[in-house]
Amino acid sequence: MLFYGLEVLLPFTAASMLMVYINVQQRQVTRDALTGLNNRRRLEQYLLELDDQNWGSDSCHLMLLDVNRFKKINDMFGHVTGDHVLKLIADQLKKTFGNTRSFLARYGGDEFVIILKGKTDEEVEDAISTLREGIAKMNWGEGSPWKISISVGCARYGEVLMHTSKELLNLADARMYEEKKRNR
Repeated sequence: MLFYGLEVLLPFTAASMLMVYINVQQRQVTRDALTGLNNRRRLEQYLLELDDQNWGSDSCHLMLLDVNRFKKINDMFGHVTGDHVLKLIADQLKKTFGNTRSFLARYGGDEFVIILKGKTDEEVEDAISTLREGIAKMNWGEGSPWKISISVGCARYGEVLMHTSKELLNLADARMYEEKKRNR
């Protein structure tokens, strides 16, 4: 009597455990291990989803962010410090964009992508300013041998004739490099 129904309960328990395992594995496949943000693979999937939806009726901004002089930080202070800087940037991205309709991803190396939906150009500019202010506060005091700063390129879907997310990403990339050149 003590084990009545156990033969029915065991398969459901096993199936539940398998579903949890698959969910954990899926997250590991789509998350960047260092920052906890979406990885490039998930970004590419998301962009394809947006292309399939024709980007919807909401405004959609894509921002490409690059950490300025990151190679110098790695070379002078080591990769452990470089990894720490990337984690700090990711944390600031989460603080700035966490309560918005946004998609955050590590694009590669020291580059990140933010896709923000439903905001005006002015609201996006305000968010970028807030992000820059947060990053400026991360710098380690007076006399610090380096300062963390970023360059951001932003493109809004529909501002120029574009048909794909790749074109939008290329425009944001070009604008980011323009800003990088101005900041040198």
